[in-house]
Amino acid sequence: MVTLILLFGCAGKTAQPIRVIEITDSSLTCSQLLSQIYNLERSGAELAGQTDKQGKNAALAVAGSFVIVPYFFMDLKEGEAVELNAVRARHMHLSKLYQSNQCGDKPRS
Repeated sequence: MVTLILLFGCAGKTAQPIRVIEITDSSLTCSQLLSQIYNLERSGAELAGQTDKQGKNAALAVAGSFVIVPYFFMDLKEGEAVELNAVRARHMHLSKLYQSNQCGDKPRS
């Protein structure tokens, strides 16, 4: 039992969120802001696909009731969700900078 608890403590990805505000943000040009915004959109889409783990974890839990091995593949930390929230917050921050710098219309989301 103690072994299982220790193993579940290591399950999943530890969050490594990006910084929402960087020191150099205020000196970015409109094209640099737009480039970063589009990169964040791609990163966000990728992370969004990784955060839908409920179904996978439920299936592994059912399988784990018969054999213990599937429990080792469950992702319990939700690190991607934390990272996705940071990407969203940075996207909002850069979008506001884009507008306040009068770069044009709000970038598409």
